[in-house]
Amino acid sequence: MPYPQHLPLHQLFAQRILQVEQLEKLSAKKYVQLAKAAHTDELAKCLNPESTDIPAHQQRISLIKKLIPKTEKPEIQHPLSPFQVKSKGSLNQDLILIEYALQVQNQKLALYELLHPIAVALGLETVPSLIEQTISDNRNTNTWLRQIIQNIISPQLTDNENQPIKS
Repeated sequence: MPYPQHLPLHQLFAQRILQVEQLEKLSAKKYVQLAKAAHTDELAKCLNPESTDIPAHQQRISLIKKLIPKTEKPEIQHPLSPFQVKSKGSLNQDLILIEYALQVQNQKLALYELLHPIAVALGLETVPSLIEQTISDNRNTNTWLRQIIQNIISPQLTDNENQPIKS
């Protein structure tokens, strides 16, 4: 694959759309695994692909792909790091699950935030608004994950830390 500085802008855009499409598919699969391993119900709900709007993201990508020229499929440049989870974990594991989910979210956000100004520069009429909706969805998921830490997990961890040690 040629380096981005040697690609015409429309080709770079098309390749990054395919890249984010692959990342959405991978994240949907990974989120199902993470949700099953979540200790708190709220985290399991948050990590459900439906709750994170992944199907809507995939539909928007399909619409965008119809509006742009076809290109060869790129290899994912930033694949998701491998991550093994225990079947049902603890509050500590939930923190690790959230950390991983936030890393996935940030990879997706980075691509969508790159794609938005390129779509504007290319004059793709409806594409920037589709990307804006997806950026907003991903930011909402990030906020939800951080709120779970703050409002659910942290208080429970603090309560557990203040329990007397049994001898």
